[in-house]
Amino acid sequence: MEIHILSYHPHMSQQKEYGEAISLLQIVIDNCRLELDTITSSSSSSSSNVPAHDTLAYSASRLLGSALHNVSIIKMRQNDYDGALDALTEAISLRRNCHNCHKQHHPLLSDTLAEMANALAAQNHISESLDTLAQAMVARTDSFGQDHPYVAKLHNDRGCVQFLGRNDLEGAQTAFETALDLQRSFSAHFPRCAPVLLDISTSLGNLAVVYVAREEYRSAAVVLQDALVIQCKVLSNSNPIIWNTLHYLSLCKFKIGKYQSSIQGLEKLLELQRRYDPENYMQCLSTLIKLSEVNSFHKKYDTASNILKEVLDIQANHFDANEKEMESTVKRMLELHAEQTSHVWV
Repeated sequence: MEIHILSYHPHMSQQKEYGEAISLLQIVIDNCRLELDTITSSSSSSSSNVPAHDTLAYSASRLLGSALHNVSIIKMRQNDYDGALDALTEAISLRRNCHNCHKQHHPLLSDTLAEMANALAAQNHISESLDTLAQAMVARTDSFGQDHPYVAKLHNDRGCVQFLGRNDLEGAQTAFETALDLQRSFSAHFPRCAPVLLDISTSLGNLAVVYVAREEYRSAAVVLQDALVIQCKVLSNSNPIIWNTLHYLSLCKFKIGKYQSSIQGLEKLLELQRRYDPENYMQCLSTLIKLSEVNSFHKKYDTASNILKEVLDIQANHFDANEKEMESTVKRMLELHAEQTSHVWV
């Protein structure tokens, strides 16, 4: 879980793919339930093959739990939280039964409990979410020990729930710092493990959000810079994670008065957006508007005004005519002109 991740809005094609995935998973679910029913009726009529029946039931239950878990992820993407909770509740029951029978199912159980915690948090059931994360922590610690990166992920999740659900900045910071300590300790022994490096950058980003909430922009800029260095090592420049960090780092630089550094960050962000996602005009528009504002604060009025001309051109040519937005852009251009002339000495 990551606090400052870009908002996710599935395109229609993705929604269609979700529906197709749900249909395929439903076939797996129906087949598993049919197999479990067959095994149950067969075992009740014969006691000669109980171990074989147990093995078959275990395999079918495990597959059914995985299918239900995956259904819940898609339901979450579709904002169908009730549907996700229903699938997760059944998956957790199956995985608890599998663990009780075989004593080796904790990793999958902890994954589903963590997903349940996310679904509960999304519906603002914060206490239930934190309780479920505690259960996931017990299961995952039993499997991996207390110092494993998988355990660090749950500390990170707990911090997100505390921050978003309770505005508990101190509790969130403690959780993120605990996750970060575990991740860095592991990375010291495996310095090229890209997934753990990305986990470190996630924890750093979340920690930055806590600093921003406290208006500690210098501290936020420091950890965001560290996160960006890591992300640039393991991700391509086309990855929106890098863009998102650049965006927040530039805003923090602006807040502490480092206008030129903020401008450079936003210019780099705009360059990447135009290179790798040129048809996403709304995304570029947002960056251009921010770039104009920072330039105006830096008293670069001509540059700020020229950027707004580009904004106006995009609004006119790539969107349905929205007079209010275009009027707002024109009004800001006039304000910039007034600010510029008020600073001209005669």
